[in-house]
Amino acid sequence: SITSPFIISFYEALPVEDQKRLCIVTEYAKLGDLSHLIERRKLRNRPLQEEQVWLFLLEMLEGLRILHSCGVVHRDIKSANILLSAPDLVKIADLGIATVLHKHKYPYYKEMAKTQIGTPYYLAPEIWKNLPYDQKCDMWSLGVVLYEMLTFSFPFLGRTQFDLQRRICAGAYQIPKYTERLYSRELISIMRHLLKVNPFERPSVEELLDLQCVKEHMDLL
Repeated sequence: SITSPFIISFYEALPVEDQKRLCIVTEYAKLGDLSHLIERRKLRNRPLQEEQVWLFLLEMLEGLRILHSCGVVHRDIKSANILLSAPDLVKIADLGIATVLHKHKYPYYKEMAKTQIGTPYYLAPEIWKNLPYDQKCDMWSLGVVLYEMLTFSFPFLGRTQFDLQRRICAGAYQIPKYTERLYSRELISIMRHLLKVNPFERPSVEELLDLQCVKEHMDLL
């Protein structure tokens, strides 16, 4: 039901012979995913160009804008779920654990999700804390993906899941000096705002798209 050039298209679902599984037919992304692109670049020590990072960020924002406007929370935004259809086109994929939040009749109250689900490195603090959450958890995950694109690493690492949880909930991460030299203050500032522990301090898609520095790069699309 969702159509966007920045979301992988769904074509049909067919039951497999044993009737216990579903074969899902989607649009084909011939260049793989963003995590493999990052890995290849890391091995060759070739940072992404700033313009390419902006383009991928804008395309992901446009895809999330459509999802969030429909009340959909993806819940598993990560570089492995960002597929490359072309060198200059990424698309959000794998809505297998997405959920839909319905607006209640009172306009100032939004339904919140409570299920603890997703990929640990990308999970927002509110999910780790078992607090209710909404689309802002996708914005945190987007911040982690942006950090990955800029540094070829994760902002939060831990020897154990508890250690990882503690670091994420504390919001304690470092930005390498070379990253600050390679990329603009505007791009790094967006990343910092996306990785705010308090979801109320984290920007929504619409708030990000309304930033002047983002508007100045929209012609890349």
